[in-house]
Amino acid sequence: MALTDTTIRTLKPDAGKSEKLVADVGGLYIRVRRGKGGISRTWQHRRKKGGRIAVTTLGGYPDLSLRDSRLQAAEIATKRSVYNPTVAEAAEHNG
Repeated sequence: MALTDTTIRTLKPDAGKSEKLVADVGGLYIRVRRGKGGISRTWQHRRKKGGRIAVTTLGGYPDLSLRDSRLQAAEIATKRSVYNPTVAEAAEHNG
């Protein structure tokens, strides 16, 4: 489900929980945490890497907007799809 600014501003962890992870699109997530200073919202890009989940933290909301976080996530996904370490390593050995 694609997030909106209104949805993001109203997100809170579920009762009894300190954190909630909500998916947007293209591997983009917003991590919502309850802490001493209130509710914080942080953008993350998540992807599978070698059977594990690799997480890249992009920045906090609202300092990093929904639009800009989507652009950053798309850029990360593009770089990952263009650069394949296995292919690059094989090219080095064969070149």
